[in-house]
Amino acid sequence: MLPANRDAISFPIRLLLMAKHSQGETDVPLFSELAKMVGQTKGPHTD
Repeated sequence: MLPANRDAISFPIRLLLMAKHSQGETDVPLFSELAKMVGQTKGPHTD
């Protein structure tokens, strides 16, 4: 599977996990902020 395809498949899962971890904060981050955080925490591909 291509790395871009793996990223596309895992993005919704990682986004929901990021939203869940920021749930206790007073302000819920916007989708664009969550998406940016997901991209920043994505590790390098090993293949």
